Amino acid sequence: VIMARNLLKNPSGEEQLEFWELTENGGSQWKVEDMPGDCGYDFCNDGVTKYFATSFELCLKRQVIDLLAEGYSCEQLDAQPAITVEDWYCGRADCGCSYQITLCLLDENQEAIQDFKPEPVTLDPDYDDCSWKQV
Repeated sequence: VIMARNLLKNPSGEEQLEFWELTENGGSQWKVEDMPGDCGYDFCNDGVTKYFATSFELCLKRQVIDLLAEGYSCEQLDAQPAITVEDWYCGRADCGCSYQITLCLLDENQEAIQDFKPEPVTLDPDYDDCSWKQV
């Protein structure tokens, strides 16, 4: 079974913060900006016109995707199909930032079966290329 479509709803903020649960919303809080906005960097895909922007304090968001509701059967999921994850991040030219992502495969009781959590990335505009990067 190949999961060849994006299962995230509102992946780049075209619908503001719809479908996202804000679990941390510090500082000036989450917002959606038009590309290239305050980050100052153009994105490699002209079809992406908005992006999520965070603040000077911790901002985290989450979205739970029900794979059964998305049309996958219990048998398909029991076969442990490969799941591909892609995300993009960038920093601003005028301040540093940290990026982190965690993905969890949950069972029917919302308990984590498996997770993917790479090391957080910290960008300093004085030393690092803060343009868009793919995870």
